[in-house]
Amino acid sequence: KQWYQRRVAITAGEGVNCSHSEQFYCSHDGSGAGLCVVPPVHSCYNSKCWGNATFSKVSIDCDQSSNRCTFNGTGYPTCTDTTRGAGVDCNGTDHTDFYCQQNTIGGATCQQTPEHSCYSLQCQGTGNKTGTYIPCDGATNRCGLDADGSTPLCINDARGSGVDCNTSASYYCGYNGTQLKDAICIYSEEYDCFDNICTGALAFNESTIGCNQNTHHCTVNITGYPLCINAANGTSGAGVFCKGHFSCKQDKETGVASCKTSHGLLPLYIVIGIIAVVVVAGIVVWFVRKRMGGADDRQSLLNRETGY
Repeated sequence: KQWYQRRVAITAGEGVNCSHSEQFYCSHDGSGAGLCVVPPVHSCYNSKCWGNATFSKVSIDCDQSSNRCTFNGTGYPTCTDTTRGAGVDCNGTDHTDFYCQQNTIGGATCQQTPEHSCYSLQCQGTGNKTGTYIPCDGATNRCGLDADGSTPLCINDARGSGVDCNTSASYYCGYNGTQLKDAICIYSEEYDCFDNICTGALAFNESTIGCNQNTHHCTVNITGYPLCINAANGTSGAGVFCKGHFSCKQDKETGVASCKTSHGLLPLYIVIGIIAVVVVAGIVVWFVRKRMGGADDRQSLLNRETGY
């Protein structure tokens, strides 16, 4: 009898075998039979556990990417570190097409970050940090705020803000104002004269580099330093349209193109031409009259000598 009691105490009963290649926890069906529960993998996970019954309004923090929610015998919520827990599935690739957030009750949400043609290169603060800007390439990062709610952060978990351009036209990216926060689409034009200098921004707003914008266009890097991009795709840069007869001129300091018109001299050329014609015609008339006058004098002398 003693042997039997010890045997009962150390011998397991009926159950099921679960695959250890996956995360799982044990549960039971309606009849009490053991079940292997494999929690699904999600894109984003909840951050709180809520109680049950009389504790239905009670919540505790619980990162369910590596924990799951349970209840104790009274319904009070517990966070158990056996497997991952509940969450939501998002569209696209993590750290590119979306990032995760939690709502006010700790439920996970997908924040989609669509692809854009041009991206912001800065994050701006709010409140008393409105004038604070930090570099942040929106093609691979997004902007956020520190715990104080005003200091800007550059977060490397998804794309950032940007603008969508008409991709059927030739364009390049520019920025509104003196900062690099608001990206804009600049469309190439078939200008008559093109600028030949690129100017930087921010700390490099007085830095310039040579750039023939008939075949290149200007942009800046994340620090504001000017770049001259080879327009292999036909994207030319800044310039001006001209009218009439002109030649192109670029400012020596800024490189901004202007049209040097020549049609204002045309009336002068016409007047000079008319004067020249009149002078030549006068000379011809004078010469003809002089020749005819000489012929009359010779005929008078001949008549006098012959008596006719």
